[in-house]
Amino acid sequence: MMKAVLAAAIVATSMNVMAEPASGYAGVSLSSLNYEEPGVDIDLSIAPGVFVGAKLNQFVSLEAELVTGADGDVRIYGQNVDVSVNSILNVGAKFTIPTSSQYVTPYARLGISRGELEVKLGYYSSTDSDTSLAYGFGIQSDINDQAFFQIGYQSYYDKDDIAVNGLRGAVAVKF
Repeated sequence: MMKAVLAAAIVATSMNVMAEPASGYAGVSLSSLNYEEPGVDIDLSIAPGVFVGAKLNQFVSLEAELVTGADGDVRIYGQNVDVSVNSILNVGAKFTIPTSSQYVTPYARLGISRGELEVKLGYYSSTDSDTSLAYGFGIQSDINDQAFFQIGYQSYYDKDDIAVNGLRGAVAVKF
């Protein structure tokens, strides 16, 4: 019992040393999405998004992002098929890698996404939603003390031979 109490005290003390006051941020993003499945590769329209985050320490932040409204079409066997990503809710952690540069900070994102996809062929329409692992990487740079921008790659959905991914740009304000 004493070892468990001692271990808990050491962990709590080390967490206090590494922790900083949580600082929040909120922003907007634009993602150039691509939809892929076997035999189909569709460049979707630019998808707007909003996100919020809380910086837990210099290495880890928690984030949530909602991306909406990307669509595109493809001809399959002479028929026009419309594909729409109605929404993607992405929740996870952002890991920053401190560098000696004061201008650019690399980051990696890892989390879970819940996406809703709609496919239309003539009068037929089908909507489905599912959950997938989400990941990404990129660079972040401060504009000033109150704002930053990000540019990176994000895989929002990758499951059962279906993938939704693309380039993402974002601007956020700190609070």
